Amino acid sequence: EWLRSIRDGIPIGAIMVWRTNSVHIECYDKLGPFRLMPPSDGGARQYILDGVQRLSTLYGALHRPPSQLQIREDIEEISAISDDLGEEAHHAGAFDVYFAPEEREFVGPSERADHPGPLMPLHVVFDSLALLRYQRSLSEEGYDALIPATDEVARAFRDYKLPIIPITTDDINLATRTFQRINSQGARMSETHMVHALTWQPGFDLQKQLASLKREFLEQRYWDALDDDPILKASKAALNLDV
Repeated sequence: EWLRSIRDGIPIGAIMVWRTNSVHIECYDKLGPFRLMPPSDGGARQYILDGVQRLSTLYGALHRPPSQLQIREDIEEISAISDDLGEEAHHAGAFDVYFAPEEREFVGPSERADHPGPLMPLHVVFDSLALLRYQRSLSEEGYDALIPATDEVARAFRDYKLPIIPITTDDINLATRTFQRINSQGARMSETHMVHALTWQPGFDLQKQLASLKREFLEQRYWDALDDDPILKASKAALNLDV
């Protein structure tokens, strides 16, 4: 739906980033199929508060699929703290998207084999030479009438503007409250994620602590797939805190 919106010039919402000079928290090391450079030790950082799924979809679909997870230095400053995409989604092939010029529609990797008409890899829209080569192949195969559709979708993506809203603060409480309020339609940020962000420091990582507890106490009982939130609630109850 996001790709269709871009094709039709419909806004898909702003990307919200949190800029901070002093707060360093653990973050994901991948954006879609692309591996991010680790953040530098000092200086300002940007964390994605809202828009990881959209950026992952767009970046994975619009860049040439890597043969393996690559380091992309051009986005080394951006680190994601939300929207756990899962290991399967990180596989580069999961982000392959094609444009069917006959229907002016997008086709995912699972639908590609059954599609009867020509398909254009979406990543060619930002590669002029690759787009020309694809259009030449259409002409050679007798599909000249479809070339304008490929030009139109390429122009739609090249001209599209995606707004970025920065939240500049060193107050992690303000940043997490902001995320809670604006992320009502995206992937849910669980209480464990919130507590993890608020308590993280170099010597303490809540999610690693929970993973250790699962291995020690739950794995032998085959309960190691239990969500983190019930374990957090049990921990709060044991500490006489409000569950």
